[in-house]
Amino acid sequence: MFARNRTMKIVLLIFAIAHFANAEYDNNNNSSTKAYLDLNNAEDNVILWKNLFIKLNDILDKTQKLDTKFEELSERLEVLNKRVNTLDNDLKTFCPNNQNWITIQRRQDASVSFNRSWEEYGLGFGDANGNYFMGLQRIYEMTNFAGPQELLIILKDFGGDTRYAKYDRFRIGSEEEKYALLEVGNYSGNAGNNFKIHEGHPFTTFDRDNDNNPDRNNAVVFAGGWWFFGLGYHGHLNGPYRQQHESNTWGISWHEFRLWNGSLKYAEMLIRRKC
Repeated sequence: MFARNRTMKIVLLIFAIAHFANAEYDNNNNSSTKAYLDLNNAEDNVILWKNLFIKLNDILDKTQKLDTKFEELSERLEVLNKRVNTLDNDLKTFCPNNQNWITIQRRQDASVSFNRSWEEYGLGFGDANGNYFMGLQRIYEMTNFAGPQELLIILKDFGGDTRYAKYDRFRIGSEEEKYALLEVGNYSGNAGNNFKIHEGHPFTTFDRDNDNNPDRNNAVVFAGGWWFFGLGYHGHLNGPYRQQHESNTWGISWHEFRLWNGSLKYAEMLIRRKC
C-alpha cells in the first residue's frame, strides 16, 4: 500500500515537472504546444532532466538559506539569553533584599493636621522626618512605574505595644482613577488585616466625596482623607491625632488593634520595591 502511494507520488511529480518543462520548451522554442513530453524522446528527456536539476538546485539553495537563517537566529537567541542573564544579575544588585523602606505616611504628634484638601493630598505635605504624607501623585508613580511595591504599616499605642501589618503588593491608581486603592496583596503581621477591605475604593477628602455613601462624606465625618468605603473604615491612619487622655475615641484607628474608636500614638506607612 505504502509502496504504491510512493510510486504514485513519483509519477505525479514527474508529470508536474514534465508539464513545467513543456511550458519552458514552448517559451524557448516558440513552437506549437505539445500535449506532454515523451520520455522515450531524447530531446524531451534533455528538457525534462534539465528542468528537474534546475528545480532540485533551487530547493537545495533555499534549504541552505534556511539553514543559514536558523544559525543566525540561534546566535541571536544566545546573545539575548546572555543579556537576560545580565539584566537579571543587575536587578539583583539594584534590588537587594535588605533595601531601605521609604516612608509615605507618618503620624507622631498633633503638630500637623491631616484634614487636608484633595489638592494637598495629591501634592503631599508635612516633613519627611516628622508628620508626613508623601502625596498621592508620587505614590501613584512609585507604585506603578518603579516596579512592584510591598507595604509595611507600623502602629504603636499609648501603652507601648507595637504592631505591624505587611502586604506583599501595594498599588494605587492615577488622579483620573481617583487615586483608588487598586491592589492590596497578601497580609502578614500581628496588627490585624484591616487594610485589605479598603481595596478597590477611591480616595476621599472633605472637598472630594468618592466614598459611595449617599448620606455623608466620610472624610468630613472622620476628619481626614482616606480610602473609605461606604460605611467608613476598618483602618484609618489620617484621622485627628489624639493625646493619651482623649485616645478612647476615633482618630488614628486600626480596628483589630484598638478597635475603630480607639486612637493610636504612632502610625507609619512604608513601601519598598518587592524583589
